[in-house]
Amino acid sequence: METIPLLKPYKMGNYQLSHRVVLAPLSGPAGVSETAPGYPEIPGIWTKEHVEAWKPIVQAVHDKDGIFFCQIWHAGRVSTYDAQSNGKAPISSTDNGCTPGFQGVDWSADEIPQVIDDFRLTARYAIEAGFDGVERAQDGHPGRIARYPLLAMRKAFKGTFITGGGYTKGDGNKVIDENRADLVAFGR
Repeated sequence: METIPLLKPYKMGNYQLSHRVVLAPLSGPAGVSETAPGYPEIPGIWTKEHVEAWKPIVQAVHDKDGIFFCQIWHAGRVSTYDAQSNGKAPISSTDNGCTPGFQGVDWSADEIPQVIDDFRLTARYAIEAGFDGVERAQDGHPGRIARYPLLAMRKAFKGTFITGGGYTKGDGNKVIDENRADLVAFGR
């Protein structure tokens, strides 16, 4: 009997997975700072208070033998004034926002190291909260995934490579069988 590629076991770091199917993120990623949210009331994990709030959620997943990663981001040009708790213009790498009428503020040279440090600190906080790993949120728009050179990334990146974006069972099996990814995320 032929082995179904998506059902082959896989070792990811300390975790032995029984198959190659993973669940896509269920909610918006956690912001890395007060300036990070892209929408009102997006979760965050940039304070000790956030860490404590995440602990029972993470524990509930672990109690069911789940593996739980925290997806983190800074929304940048996706954000709007409404999402900013400080009432200021969202900061971004460009002043060309995604929302009609949005005029963001380019990051200054002084702000870039701070945003990088926000990601570093947030990743540490996620581990402190008990998450099993941290994922940096990418462009989540399914239609844009074709723009990315997945095969070139696969050759350059040596860690576990997870792909997602509207795969069918057949497409997922093909991606695994052709070694273009290690795991396939299904769901939205």
